[in-house]
Amino acid sequence: MYLSFVFSSQKTIFFVKLGGIVIFLLVIINTSIAQPTNLKILKAYPIKSSDGWDYIAVHEATQRLFVAHGLQVNVLNTLTGNPAGIIPHTIGGHGVAFVDILNKGFTSNFRLNNVYIFNLHSLVVENSIATGENPDAIFYNGVNRKIYTCNGRSKDISVIDPFTNNVVATIPVSGKPETAVADEEGNVYINIEEKNEIIKISSVTHEVMTHWSIAPAEEPAGLVYDAATYTLFARCGNKMLAVADVSNGIAKKIMPIGA
Repeated sequence: MYLSFVFSSQKTIFFVKLGGIVIFLLVIINTSIAQPTNLKILKAYPIKSSDGWDYIAVHEATQRLFVAHGLQVNVLNTLTGNPAGIIPHTIGGHGVAFVDILNKGFTSNFRLNNVYIFNLHSLVVENSIATGENPDAIFYNGVNRKIYTCNGRSKDISVIDPFTNNVVATIPVSGKPETAVADEEGNVYINIEEKNEIIKISSVTHEVMTHWSIAPAEEPAGLVYDAATYTLFARCGNKMLAVADVSNGIAKKIMPIGA
């Protein structure tokens, strides 16, 4: 089971992927204390596709949910759960990012070592860009208007200009990068899985600015940023959640979670 979530001071939306089912969970929480007993399934959408699953992404403008997996990206209507199309041949697909101003979407294709560029409305693949080896997580940094891919095997980050479809920087990170997020100033934070740390990258110079240990939390994978509290939440493989302050990288709390 894979768990992705978007955090704010009032609500948390959980998207749970279990086998071939995508489950949406909406939880109202206190600003300081989560109430796990309030968790309940609101909707379950079956997806008739095979192979492994990874990141999901909601495109609000078109009310569609993009679910990446090994052979294609399945697209669902977020209101009904009905199939709304596919993006085929995204071999080893791991994630999807959107650049609305260009009407472009981007898929990270783990086994192809590239990114596909597709039309957000027609879903037709229009171009491809070579990246580092085994691109995994992908996201759009709206502050500097760049696409980032976390390349697991080559242990680096590909920075793509979506306006020119070119890789403008490759950032070595000396470890396997997992999820990446950005703050309101455009600084990028990335989990380095086997190093048990979070790194901070400048969106201007494309250089690693600092390394922050989150020990005793280990193998950080999922990562979200809460702008209201300037806080990072890193979901870790040893059943821990690391809560870190982006101003100094100090882990404010390490909390037990599920497997």
